[in-house]
Amino acid sequence: MSINKDDKNCVVFAWGEPEDEKVTSTTHKTKSSNFSNDSITKSLIDIPNITMQYILEIKESVRKMIVSNKKKVLFSQIVGQNYAKNVLRSTFFTQYKHKVHLPRKLLFYGPSGVGKTMLTNAMTFETDRTVLRVNISQVVSRFMGETEKMLDAVFELAKENSPSLIILEEIDSIARKRSTSEPDMERRIKIELLRHLDAVKEMEECVAFMATTNLPWDLDSALLTRFEKKIFVSTLNKSDRMEMIRNLSEPYSKFSHEELTELSEISRGLTGCEFEVLFNDLIVSLSNKSEALEIEFGILKKRILQTRPSVSPNVMSNYIRFLKRSGQADQLDEIDQDLQADLEVNNIYI
Repeated sequence: MSINKDDKNCVVFAWGEPEDEKVTSTTHKTKSSNFSNDSITKSLIDIPNITMQYILEIKESVRKMIVSNKKKVLFSQIVGQNYAKNVLRSTFFTQYKHKVHLPRKLLFYGPSGVGKTMLTNAMTFETDRTVLRVNISQVVSRFMGETEKMLDAVFELAKENSPSLIILEEIDSIARKRSTSEPDMERRIKIELLRHLDAVKEMEECVAFMATTNLPWDLDSALLTRFEKKIFVSTLNKSDRMEMIRNLSEPYSKFSHEELTELSEISRGLTGCEFEVLFNDLIVSLSNKSEALEIEFGILKKRILQTRPSVSPNVMSNYIRFLKRSGQADQLDEIDQDLQADLEVNNIYI
């Protein structure tokens, strides 16, 4: 930098080498600059294109959530869960003579293995709606603001392809109770989800939202109020256990009513998933011992007695307490009477 005086004795600051070129108020030169006016203009022009490309990539990744290859699961194949199946049938498959308000936002809760995913699979297969099955790992991102954009794209795509259904499993992963110590990113995600759930009710397009969780009491209270139906998916009652054992054993053996009754008594607390694992393991072990595959009553009884239910009465009592607090009292009649007897035996009060 050089300092010169002009004709009026004013100080003029000049950048560069004054010997090569005199710098005045009307001429300016930047030497060895990495950016030219053309490159800056080009960068500014490219910014909208980059943004649009980013949005298109998000939409394309969300479009992959649309279920195309539907797994064949029918409501008739699901043992028990009559209340949940009746709600789904009346909401999505019943024609009404008069205009009625049907719930668009449903929450299914209960312990693992009781059939929540089976119900959503049956809904996916039997409905004519466009189904977007959203996995939490597909929408949550460590980058600022990207999760919110993914949620925007999910609901926008559901709106464009209505009538549609969004299924979000394990919603507690992103919608737990808010606290003063939680990160800002988690709080923004909850607010964004709440905003979209509020918009579902006002949409002219027919968009519905279903979510599942194992931990309903951990969900944010504001989120819980958005669900018009909170459906408890419980363990099987005695008659449902009899039907489950009959269906799984029928290809290999036929048990009498008395035998099925006894097996259902000793299998109290087992979930549908546990029954399937038990029978699969038994069939695999028997197939290596004899050519004629047949399940004997004594062997099956022994296997059931050796299987300890993963869902304890204490755990079930938590769900029943939540059921009572949530105001869905019409579901109390669906709860297994054997379960209530277990709670009394263990001095667990609900």
